[in-house]
Amino acid sequence: MRSIVEGVLRDESRHVAFGNVYVGKTLSEMNEDEREDVADFAYEALMLMVSASGRSPDGKVDGPPQPDPTFRLVLENSGIEPADFLAGVKEARAQGVQFDQPPGSIHSYKDLMMPALVRVGAITERIRAKLAAQGLHIFEDATVLESLEDRDTGEVNL
Repeated sequence: MRSIVEGVLRDESRHVAFGNVYVGKTLSEMNEDEREDVADFAYEALMLMVSASGRSPDGKVDGPPQPDPTFRLVLENSGIEPADFLAGVKEARAQGVQFDQPPGSIHSYKDLMMPALVRVGAITERIRAKLAAQGLHIFEDATVLESLEDRDTGEVNL
């Protein structure tokens, strides 16, 4: 299992490196309409992540999280009914259980994904305004992301 997970992490690291090396350059060479199409795609992906978290865009609990279809398959293949899983999460929240990461943890959205989207230019001024209208903070600090990157290859070392 460890070998499989390490292989997946290496593969994902290469995908991130591809984005770090090529996407920013490609976006900068696109015309404005094409860049805005990419920005719209990034916006929709961010909004799906927010809605899947069970929170409203302003961060308030807005119901139980909705697992993505792949996670739903993981639950089903593990013999866990998705409805039971969601009921358990809802019950835990009602009892005051917090699902925040411990201090010092790397948050994939805040520390990696959002700063990477900003850095490559996928968050345009128009999309910034749309995110602000939804009450979503734009995380631009790439310190954590850069600390994990190999400076020569752009791969993320996890």
